[in-house]
Amino acid sequence: MTQIYSVNHALDYQVPTKEEVLLTAELAATVREFGKIKRDALHHLCVIAYGIRRQNLKKVTGRGGNQRGEAYKDEFRAWYEQYKIIDVYGSLSGFTQYAMAGRLLTYTRWQVGERHLAQLPSSLGALYGLSKTVWHQGKEATDDSRKAYKDLLVTPVRDGSTNNAFIHPAMTIADVDAKIEALQPTGSNANKAPKDKDEMTISLATIKIHKDLYKFNRSGTKRTISGPKIDEVRVLVEKINALLLEYGDEKFVLKSNLEEIEEKYDNSGLPDFAKNI
Repeated sequence: MTQIYSVNHALDYQVPTKEEVLLTAELAATVREFGKIKRDALHHLCVIAYGIRRQNLKKVTGRGGNQRGEAYKDEFRAWYEQYKIIDVYGSLSGFTQYAMAGRLLTYTRWQVGERHLAQLPSSLGALYGLSKTVWHQGKEATDDSRKAYKDLLVTPVRDGSTNNAFIHPAMTIADVDAKIEALQPTGSNANKAPKDKDEMTISLATIKIHKDLYKFNRSGTKRTISGPKIDEVRVLVEKINALLLEYGDEKFVLKSNLEEIEEKYDNSGLPDFAKNI
């Protein structure tokens, strides 16, 4: 008896039979499971690329660098070519798109909230496009850009209890590009465009981290260091964001420096890394 096409089906590129693709709940589950596998694989590739990129940039002078005056190290380029990583990520510009999408994924997970990851689009192009709402031309995030991105995640723009915000799984790169153009006016109207008034003006509290966060032993680990670890910082930020959501994100907001702290943490754990900057 022929069974419904399942995730265990061999990839033989044979056209499925009528019985294999009957419109049943079982077939729907198969399609959704393959979708999850595809999404998880994309997220893994993006997060890996972001980690690689952070560890393999160097300061350069003159032409050839990005907006922050950085370029990929020679050893990274050699590794990329030797192991044919181009077969996975494409050109280095394609790799950078994966990395910036990974930057958005980690930012969403740790500074906005894990539950919002399910809202993010399923395509690399849309993820990369959305990253530009937070980091224009790769520069540091600002209070305005953080707010703009969060508004796109939480503000309802259509009816329904799910996927009713601007950012939703089925959105396309065209949707994102149109929104970015609207958010970032250019030309003579740029200076005239009204800015959203930030009503979060009352400082409630200041959270500081012990200086030993950046302290490592000679082997580059924190095994013998009693100070806080970066995972504890991430979890704390996540819990604060979750708590603020309970009280209403239209009333309270967390302005976090987590990304900058993570970058300095990485550099502190790799003492030789600073020589290449």
